Amino acid sequence: MAKSIAEIQQIELRSHLLKGIGDLNNLKQNLMGIMCSQSCPGDLVLKGFDAAKQIRDQSITVVSGFHSSMEKDIFEILIRGNQPIVHCLAKAIEAYRIPMNLRPRVESGQLTIIAPNFPIAEKRITKATSEMCNALVLEICDQVLIIHAHEGGNLERTCSQYLPYQKKIYALPSEKNEHLFEKGVLHWEIE
Repeated sequence: MAKSIAEIQQIELRSHLLKGIGDLNNLKQNLMGIMCSQSCPGDLVLKGFDAAKQIRDQSITVVSGFHSSMEKDIFEILIRGNQPIVHCLAKAIEAYRIPMNLRPRVESGQLTIIAPNFPIAEKRITKATSEMCNALVLEICDQVLIIHAHEGGNLERTCSQYLPYQKKIYALPSEKNEHLFEKGVLHWEIE
């Protein structure tokens, strides 16, 4: 019997117990995380769009919370492609309603939705759940692209915690990201 697209499945991924909806085989791919602070300088917005198109055209599987405005814009670019996309929720998956326009993407296997094992009562995105989501993306992805992390902000702090573990963390070239490069973040080359 075929599974309903809204059927929640349990999965263990790199020592994390998660809940998922959709094709969980997408999580077996080489995963690239994409993250951006809530505010993003204009030059990095344009570079971020170019990077998203490059990633989409190379059929790279992307994982993100798609919370910030820039991440939401990147999702719109990625969803136009055919590559797998993994949406990591920062709230209980049971509280998520798949938008009608995305249901065909889940049914086709392009879009997978995952979440940490939050209590069912965790129905809203909070600062704490967003930070947990970002940490999860950093932990499960093989590489991560930071469009922009505000200096001294939560995203920069979270990324800094993973640099000693030799994670491949990249940022877009810009003087607005110089503080990241000084910490050891790698330069992302846009083709």
